[in-house]
Parts: sequence; structure tokens; C-alpha cells
Amino acid sequence: MRSWLAAASLETFFSLISETNDDPQWRYRRAFWRACLRKMPRDRPAEVWVVLGPGMAARAKAVKDLANAHGRMEASGQYGEQAVLLLRLGNIVLSEWSNVGPVRAWEIGDARCPALYSQRYGVEELRAKGLDFPDHPIFGNGGSFDGRGLRHNTPRNGLWQGCAAAFLQNHTELRLTPKDYMTI
Repeated sequence: MRSWLAAASLETFFSLISETNDDPQWRYRRAFWRACLRKMPRDRPAEVWVVLGPGMAARAKAVKDLANAHGRMEASGQYGEQAVLLLRLGNIVLSEWSNVGPVRAWEIGDARCPALYSQRYGVEELRAKGLDFPDHPIFGNGGSFDGRGLRHNTPRNGLWQGCAAAFLQNHTELRLTPKDYMTI
């Protein structure tokens, strides 16, 4: 049941994003996060929680699958039109922003880690410094070592995805190959 709910939440997030953002990078982002859900060990299912800025929340009222099962971002200006996907994979929580925002990750025990299933979130807590991401295991670059998250660089070549996959392999039981996440 958890796996089904996580997949439904993920697809709802991407459906909302597609209404306002047609950047080709979303094909790669969707493929990567789908692969994470698909490959997560069954005894440790992923959890997904969607957080919506006020503008997105207003549009989301029409999405029956989402109902009120989402958090609200207390934000205005540019953040008011954004959404954040929070994913728990093992003992890690990752955030994926709807607009130009890097993937961030925290360990569950970290005081800066946003809690899943809260009703309200501040922008600052969703953008808090987190863990570093290693360089791509083959290309030798692309990682992030300042705690500010992994940028979605060069998705067609799998650069950010390879860095994220290496991070997940180091921190969870999840093992991804390019074949898993480059199929779009």
C-alpha cells in the first residue's frame, strides 16, 4: 500500500509540474525518481510527500488524487508558484523542487531534515543545508560539496543522475544503474 501511495503522490507531483513547466529536463527527473521507487527494496518502501506553495495549492484543488494530502509552503513571490517533492528512501529524505532548485538530502536524525507529513513548511527549512553528493563515478565530476544540493546538470548524459545514484548507494540499500534511470 505504501508503495502505491508513494507512486501516486509522485505522479501527481509531476502532473502538477507539467501544467506550468515544459522544460525537457523533467523527463529525466521523472525517470530518475520513478526508478528510485521501483528499485527500492520491498521491505523498506519509499515514502513521498508533496509540499505546495500557495499558487500551486490553489491549482491543486482540481486534482482529485491529491485532495488535501499535501503540505503547504508558507511562501510568497517566486516560491508561491513552486512545489517540493519530499522523498524518504531508507534513512534519507530528499527534496526535489519544481523549478530551478537542486536536489537536497538529509539524514532522518538531522535537526535540519524536513519532517514528512507536516501541514506547513517554511522555505528556509526546505532549503536548509544538507549532505554532500559525490562526483559521478565514471565522469569524475558533477557532485556537490557545499551542502546546498545537487544541480540537475547535463541530464541527457546522466551526470546529475549518476551523482545522485552514487549518493543513494552510499546512504541507502538502493542500487541504480543508468539503464534504470535513463529510460525515458
